[in-house]
Amino acid sequence: MNRFVVPDTNFLFAIYNEGRFLADYSEIVRSHIVRYSAVVLQEFARGAHDKTSKKIARELLDLSVGKVVTPTERHWAVCGEVSQKLLKGRKKTREEVGLLQNDILIALSVREVGGSLLTQDSDFSVIQRHVAFDCVQF
Repeated sequence: MNRFVVPDTNFLFAIYNEGRFLADYSEIVRSHIVRYSAVVLQEFARGAHDKTSKKIARELLDLSVGKVVTPTERHWAVCGEVSQKLLKGRKKTREEVGLLQNDILIALSVREVGGSLLTQDSDFSVIQRHVAFDCVQF
């Protein structure tokens, strides 16, 4: 695992909604520098439907100030290239590739800062075939 870590949306949801990975994440926070993906923060806020989850989303936004990793113009261009490869290989449909767009942007951002992505989403294994980045599956 790299010095910088970036938690994925599903990893954060598992911590905040279910209490899963809390011990692991607490240890990671003590020994690594945590950064947050702008894409993940948006997905987290979008998934907040009730008063409690909205409060948690706001707290996460407050916690992430000055620690946000944001996709660049180049990342968007590479995202398009990776999406095209996934379509050409007929491994994914247009709809599936569209749903992977955020994950591709997260992967590219994590790679840019030399970080490790913390996730439980198997779609990142597909993305790793086209984008070299460190991914820790839980």
